[in-house]
Amino acid sequence: MTTRLLKNPPKIRRVNPPEIRRVNPPKMFQLDRTLRDYTALKARVHEVLILGRERIEQEFMRMRYDTGLLINEHVRLNEAHAGYGTQAIEKLGKDMDFDVTELRRFAQFAAAFPIRGGRRELGFNLPWTHYRKLMIVKDDARRWELALEAEKKGWSFEEVEARVRYAVGKDGEEKEPSRLPFVCLGPFFTYKIIRPETIHSRSPELLLDLGFGQALETALFPKARFGAETIVTAGPVPWSLVRAEGAEEGSLYTYKAYVERVIDGDTLKVEFQLGFGSRKREIIRLNHIDCPELSTPEGQAAKRFVESELSKCESITVKSVKTRKEKWGRYLGDVFYTPARDIKIPAGSTRSIGSGYEKPGSARPVYLNQLLIDQGHAVALRS
Repeated sequence: MTTRLLKNPPKIRRVNPPEIRRVNPPKMFQLDRTLRDYTALKARVHEVLILGRERIEQEFMRMRYDTGLLINEHVRLNEAHAGYGTQAIEKLGKDMDFDVTELRRFAQFAAAFPIRGGRRELGFNLPWTHYRKLMIVKDDARRWELALEAEKKGWSFEEVEARVRYAVGKDGEEKEPSRLPFVCLGPFFTYKIIRPETIHSRSPELLLDLGFGQALETALFPKARFGAETIVTAGPVPWSLVRAEGAEEGSLYTYKAYVERVIDGDTLKVEFQLGFGSRKREIIRLNHIDCPELSTPEGQAAKRFVESELSKCESITVKSVKTRKEKWGRYLGDVFYTPARDIKIPAGSTRSIGSGYEKPGSARPVYLNQLLIDQGHAVALRS
């Protein structure tokens, strides 16, 4: 088969691609020779980067506030249905695939700064952490006053935190903060004679209970002749025991301890002096109270507060709740400390802090568990 070549092949019509319109990007700013100078570079970067980021954060703040306004208005229009607000927020979080806790905070944010009574609209010039801290203040006028002053003076979070703590204390003058149960502290190195927990020995050796699962055999104290359940204390000579006259069961398990680390507002890692050369490291959860999670600004503030307070003393006193551990296996304890420059209790004074520990002429110990509640860093747990 031969191929015939055409002398005049048909012309193929070329179709030009559609014209592409070139769009010049908007001119945000002009580049010029002044950028040769570093001072000019710094000023321009501040304008574009820092101020631009602040404008973005401001819009995020407005988004939070407006979302809270919408939620609150919806709940108000359905207030005839009991418990509707909680149900609506949970359903909204599920439908929008958004954190329910954050939605609740947005609603609290809008409720804490309502636009009424001639007040001007928020400038949204503070970080979210500042507004969350300010929402703790119950008094509307004081809350607004603090917010406006914080915007005007550019307060740091630490400054806002301190002002809110003072304001909460003022609010609490009308209603006293929760009072924790009385704590009876005993003298250090006071113990109870116990029987070992065994069912295989006919005449089990008695033990000296040091606490925290630690015990010594009474054979180490040759002259000790005490029966089970006797409360004893360290004697005047090494490795001796004497009966603790007047000591009560409720005053046992009081220890001198040294703080190794503050884990969070209500959790400490400490080293205990158990006596007779024995020491024990344990993580102690403060009894009766609960501080905010460490992942929150409030939790970080509680931790900083405890670190600051305990830095003022060499050691602390811990009354351990021997038989109780919380769900994570940590011992519960009541913590007392004496600041290095604390005021002495005058002789004849009858003032009490509810510890059973202070004596006339001695420095007054501070009950850390209660102090965290009084300063707004913790809430009391129901027994």
